[in-house]
Amino acid sequence: MANQTLLFPVTCLQALWAEEVEPVCGNRERNSLIFDDVTRLMDIIRQHHPETFQHSLNVASLSVAMAKGMGLSGEEVRDVAIGGLLHDLGKTAVPSSILCKPAKLTEGEWQQIRQHPIRGMQMLEPFGWAADVLPMVLYHHERVDGRGYHGLTEGEIPLSARIICIADAFDAMAFTRPYQAARPLGQCWEELERNRGAQFDVDLVSLFIPITADICAVNAFCTG
Repeated sequence: MANQTLLFPVTCLQALWAEEVEPVCGNRERNSLIFDDVTRLMDIIRQHHPETFQHSLNVASLSVAMAKGMGLSGEEVRDVAIGGLLHDLGKTAVPSSILCKPAKLTEGEWQQIRQHPIRGMQMLEPFGWAADVLPMVLYHHERVDGRGYHGLTEGEIPLSARIICIADAFDAMAFTRPYQAARPLGQCWEELERNRGAQFDVDLVSLFIPITADICAVNAFCTG
């Protein structure tokens, strides 16, 4: 069986910000104020559900790699990092018993899960710096074929949300969850390929797979 311990280039929130965001995004004073808010929000996630906290770090790391690979601006990289970190903030409004449930969810429980993008957006709206982050939080479960949570189609889904969508799905497949075992990397990539043009942006899948292959190779992740 594949070793599912993927060691990302960064393993904590402070390292992610210091190594991936600050070097490409100026205005250190503003970034510091934003980071203080993000740290407090991430602490809420950590206390409510530690697995979601780690998942959020993984998604942010993958999303930043994507954003840099696409040549996005420093501020866009920063916003994508925040979007990855806080995309599941709304799950703090979902009982941890539901998040940890190994059995199939009831319809009522599933509806609570489906509300997490809206709840996350509502929690972030008071923050003045969050305007460009809100679409990632609200739309990270959209599909390019229009069958996502809100029914947006490819041209309506912001690029940043499409990036988060792929990183989120990949991390959900690559690591053990209460309801499913981790998949080997090869199977994760095959699933992305099968769903390109349906769930995922075609061009982003083409970029994402080699980026994750490079990350995993550097960090000795067994592809299995």
